[in-house]
Amino acid sequence: MYFKGSFNQEKNMNAKNKNVNLNKKSLLILMVSALFVLSSGGYASADFTAINTNTGFSSSNIISSTGTSSFTQVDSNTQSLSNSVTSSTILGDNDSDNNTGSGTATSGSAHIMGSFENSTNLNLLDQSTAWWAGSFMSENDTTGAESDNTAITTFSADTTVSETNSTEIDNSADVSAETGENSSNNNTGSGLTESGDAETDLSVNNTANGNGVALMAMNEMFEVATRNFATGFSSTNTSVSTVTNTADISGTNEFNVSNDVFASMDTGNNDANGNTGDGKVVSGIASTQGNITNNANANNSLVSVGSESTSSLTSENDTTGADSTNTSSNTVTNDITVEDSNSANIDNSQELLAETGENSSSNNTGSGQVVTGEASSEANFSNGSLSLNSNTTVIDMGSGEVSSTSSNNTTGADSTNTSSTSLANTADITNSNDAEIENSAEVHTTSGDNDSNNNTGDGSIETGDVSGTANIMNDLNVNETTVGMASMMTLSSSNETTGSDSTNTSTATVSNSLSVSNTNNSSLVNTSTISVNSGDNTSSNNTGSGSTTTGNGAVMFEIVNQSNVNTTEIGS
Repeated sequence: MYFKGSFNQEKNMNAKNKNVNLNKKSLLILMVSALFVLSSGGYASADFTAINTNTGFSSSNIISSTGTSSFTQVDSNTQSLSNSVTSSTILGDNDSDNNTGSGTATSGSAHIMGSFENSTNLNLLDQSTAWWAGSFMSENDTTGAESDNTAITTFSADTTVSETNSTEIDNSADVSAETGENSSNNNTGSGLTESGDAETDLSVNNTANGNGVALMAMNEMFEVATRNFATGFSSTNTSVSTVTNTADISGTNEFNVSNDVFASMDTGNNDANGNTGDGKVVSGIASTQGNITNNANANNSLVSVGSESTSSLTSENDTTGADSTNTSSNTVTNDITVEDSNSANIDNSQELLAETGENSSSNNTGSGQVVTGEASSEANFSNGSLSLNSNTTVIDMGSGEVSSTSSNNTTGADSTNTSSTSLANTADITNSNDAEIENSAEVHTTSGDNDSNNNTGDGSIETGDVSGTANIMNDLNVNETTVGMASMMTLSSSNETTGSDSTNTSTATVSNSLSVSNTNNSSLVNTSTISVNSGDNTSSNNTGSGSTTTGNGAVMFEIVNQSNVNTTEIGS
């Protein structure tokens, strides 16, 4: 027999190990452990053979072998989240006033820690084995004169993947802690007020919207053959072999988030006034820290046509009669379309307050002393440290080796012979990102605004260090495209041993078409307001000495914006 399938169906089909970094900060890697992976399963292996043999004079013979695979996957996720926390801790507001002896007011420490962790919406498709592996054959053998013979073999793989995510998140945190506002006033003895520390650490982490498609081998090793053999005088012979791979991938992500953090830590506003003895105020440390992180919207598409195995297409008209019309053609078509889009709207707001000051130790018969603790506030924003609006596309048209042979052999006199073979690779890639981000930070720290006045003894004020920090980082809108267009393919088109007065046409065509469209649009508004105060203290009108020593003040801010990057790499 002219054609015979010659491969082991149980052969391990190792797809090329594409050591491709789909995204240097891939959102998918981050979320896969928490969600799921969907695999399309194994391939279909089959041998299709169709033959017409020994047909009579003036017969009409049409024979075809067809292998068609079609896969459609539609994933859609919609998530709406609302998280709200309100916390109030009061250890202060203590009074120890008007005692005949001494008065002491001491408050404990307050520590608040909280976090929002949101991880949602992931679609993954991993098709690592081929849709089809098999032998396909159509043949008309030994047909009569004036017969009309058509042999068609068609192999096609059609994949459609649509993945959509929509996320809306609203996070709100309002926390306050107070260890201050204590009083020890007007005691016959001494007055002592001491407040504990107040500290808070709040974090908001949002991770959402990932689409990943890996089509590693749309077809494995295949052998496709069509043949018209030993056809009679004045016959019409058509032999066609066709392989078509189509992949249509679309990923859409929409991310809307509002993060609002308010934190107030207060260890100040203490009084030790009007005591017959000494008056002393010691306030604790106050610190606030807020962290907001948003990572969202990643589309990763990897398409590899074929595997490392060698496949073949053969179309042939052999030993046809005089006055015959012979047409032989092979066509391989790879058509890949990827459309990915991301939209992000982010509104981040932090207001952080830390106060250890506004204390008073005045009008004491003895000395007046105020010692304040350190006050610090730090606001951190990170949008896209892992990924925010990224599209990564890797397409390999050239994986595997294909041999395509089209021929008309031993045709009669006055015959018309046409032989053609063609390869067409088409990739159409469209990426778009749209982001609107607004970050607002208000950071205020105070250890000052203290009074130690009008004491019969000495007046002394010592304030703690104050620091305010705001860090904003935006890294978004990245399109990365890598395309290998050239296939490892041998094209052969021939007319051989044709008769007298014959008309012979032979063509071999390779066509590569690549269209890449990248669009990025970003709007960024970053606002930081930072104030630190260890001053505005008074130590005046004391009978003894007056002394005021302020702590150090430090302000740090950093704003980093990286956005709108398009990278395209085309290789062979």
